[in-house]
Amino acid sequence: MLDEIPRLIQYFISGFIFLKIYFFLQSKKDTDASFFTIWSIVISFIITSTINLSWNLIYPNREISIWFILTAGVIIGVVGAFITYRVSLCKYFSKLMHMTSNKTIHEDIWRNIIDYKNGTILKIYLKSQSAIYIGKLAIHEERSLDSWFVLKDYICMYLEKNEEFDSSLCPQPTAVAINLNEVERVELLYCTDTKVFD
Repeated sequence: MLDEIPRLIQYFISGFIFLKIYFFLQSKKDTDASFFTIWSIVISFIITSTINLSWNLIYPNREISIWFILTAGVIIGVVGAFITYRVSLCKYFSKLMHMTSNKTIHEDIWRNIIDYKNGTILKIYLKSQSAIYIGKLAIHEERSLDSWFVLKDYICMYLEKNEEFDSSLCPQPTAVAINLNEVERVELLYCTDTKVFD
């Protein structure tokens, strides 16, 4: 019975690791357990079958160890998740998705409209209409309305007081974090050579 546990694990673990890493990189929320389990089994089966087929082509008269399959499956799951993630970020893949279904593979639209290469300046209007923040996007997270944006080199215009705060005048580096729940709208400003909409 104990000898069969590694054989059962081989048809789950590599797909599970692949999906966990890919979902983390894409900032996707975990889906329901049945979806995750089924796709873990499908991906693990494909990885395990590929390992077995490759082994039999290279070493036709030697039996493959279950521990080799497990180790190679985990490595392929990790590397495959990173490769799949990088392919999903490719402009050609995004264009293909847009042409075929007018959709994005991302949970939020931010990855499609932020220029990570040249930088993006955000002009953020708060719902309270008390202030407007303008600054270069330093980092953000994708959690729908619970997302946070961090701006550096920013200016804050306090509308009620008719005052302005310029972070470049501070002697130390400064940044501001803004929750998307507090935001009415966001305007994005790009460099002239941006490739975001190409």
